[in-house]
Amino acid sequence: MGVFGFKAQCIALLVVIAALPSFANSNEYLVTVNTASVSGTSGFLEFQFAPGDASSQAAFVKIGNFAASGGSLSGAPVLNGGASGDLSSVLLIDNSTAFNDYFQGFNYGSGYQFILTLGGPAITNPNGTSTSGSTFALAMYDSATNPILTTDPSGFAFLVQVNLDGTNTPQNISGDPSLITVTSIPEPGSLTLLGTAAAGLLGLARRRFVV
Repeated sequence: MGVFGFKAQCIALLVVIAALPSFANSNEYLVTVNTASVSGTSGFLEFQFAPGDASSQAAFVKIGNFAASGGSLSGAPVLNGGASGDLSSVLLIDNSTAFNDYFQGFNYGSGYQFILTLGGPAITNPNGTSTSGSTFALAMYDSATNPILTTDPSGFAFLVQVNLDGTNTPQNISGDPSLITVTSIPEPGSLTLLGTAAAGLLGLARRRFVV
């Protein structure tokens, strides 16, 4: 293969890689919260998913694989609006009402984590006519429902804004950059395409030096 032919094929594969969805705009995240500073205390966790206004497209969040290190869920949860399920299995919250909320007693340990998945038409098929997105929020409180581990007066520490174009923006608003770690989980299809493209580049490079 000539030099120009080799370069053309490499460029074509690089274009494929560049066209893959950005992992920064993933719809699935591993969220890890460091609660070591309040380990041993009791309080509450709250999860909300709210539409911005009546024009917001339908959407939902799923919280799964909840795991606490040294901590535990306590008592029965209180569910409002579009919340269903629970943290011990799978929690679903849609934006079908103005107040969609899950409130759960919690004994704090050194930390906890969960997988957050966002879905629904607002993400998979934005209509272009909505004037407001939706917001997922995580809040934490002590046993007297005072905000804990955050400087936000309402107790919120972590938000994910669903934007009008279907992307989303995770935000740590606790005031402590080390409190929450958010890791994007790429879609399986994106990983497959990325692996195929990378393998193609490697194969071309080997052919270039062998031929």
